[in-house]
Amino acid sequence: MEKFTFAGRPYQFSINEDATHNHLHGFFYARPWKIYDKGYRDGESYVELVQIVDELSEIYRYYPNHFKMYLRYTLSSEGLEQSVKIVNESSNVCRLCWVAIRPFKHRFAKQAQKRTVF
Repeated sequence: MEKFTFAGRPYQFSINEDATHNHLHGFFYARPWKIYDKGYRDGESYVELVQIVDELSEIYRYYPNHFKMYLRYTLSSEGLEQSVKIVNESSNVCRLCWVAIRPFKHRFAKQAQKRTVF
């Protein structure tokens, strides 16, 4: 386990990269997201996804803070835009500065290559 202290609270993450003994790729890469909102407005289509972290979440075991993480994709004539919003719902200082969201995973790219679009 990878251990550290932040704002006086201990944290312990599982090591998921044995070669370097690090915790990589965060908590959300293999978790399903819930659709929070979707629609079309002013020439833009959008979908907003949410992860809720509380005592019922598996993530809470490693990161004991209450928060919601929103991920929004907006498609317009300008292209695809991605935005992230994190809401701390606890009284604790929440260290969430490691946010790095990649819009497409490698497996989705492989699936897209197999399709023919006319």
